[in-house]
Order: sequence, then C-alpha cells, then structure tokens
Amino acid sequence: FCAEQRFTHVALYRTHVTLPALEAPMRRAVARLHAAHLTVFAVVGAVEEDPLVDVRRVRAYLAAAPPEARFDGVVTEYEFWQTGNRWATYEALLDGARALATDAPPLTVATYLGWPDEAQARLIRERVDVVLLHAYRDDPSECGEY
Repeated sequence: FCAEQRFTHVALYRTHVTLPALEAPMRRAVARLHAAHLTVFAVVGAVEEDPLVDVRRVRAYLAAAPPEARFDGVVTEYEFWQTGNRWATYEALLDGARALATDAPPLTVATYLGWPDEAQARLIRERVDVVLLHAYRDDPSECGEY
C-alpha cells in the first residue's frame, strides 16, 4: 500500500501513549516500516508542566532499540500559535529534540509549524532540519496568502 501510494515517510503519533507501554509492538512496527523502505518519525509533543516528557520517552526507546527498529527522526507537535500555548514551551521542545538528535545520531528533527513571526522563524531555522507547514485550506491557491 505505501509503495503504491508513493509514501516515503511515516510519522507515528501518540508517543505519549505507546512508549514505554507498547515498546515491543512499536519496535516490530518500525522494523516493518523500514523493511518497506519508509523513513519513520516519532512525534513528540509537549505539556506546559514538562515540555520534554515525550523526548525522554523517545530517548529511552532509542537506547534499547536494535538498529532496524530505531526512529529516523522526530517531529515536534506543539501548536504554540494556539490560544493558551506558549512559545517558551515550544522552544524547550525544539531544544530537547535537537539535543536528542545530537546525542543519538543520525536523527532528523522536523517541526509542524504555523504562523511564526520573523524572529521565531530564525530561531526555528537554527534548530530543525525539516518544516511541515500548517496550511489548512480547501483550495491550494489560497495557501500563499495563508
């Protein structure tokens, strides 16, 4: 199915639920995705009280995972632009993801992103390898103005 649809990357959500509780099935799933020639990202989120909780879960998983079951990267999922969310929490999450990539190479750091200002965009650029841009529109021609 993945080859048929020309998928190249997969992002596994709900890390906060699956790790460490479902670590063995996660290893099997990641190994199967790699066997299908897919790049596998773990999604790391944040909560205000502990921005690095998912980063620590992924770090522990990587320390125990055999090479075929290792993630190829992490993608941050924290919408700092939403009401009630804070830039400082997102920045801590980015720093944690970059540290993880440095400590457990080779990992790619990606971020799901929407509406940064210019200063924030510069800081993000220094910390990530890939940006996945938030642009929900029914008509793609509207995305440039979005």
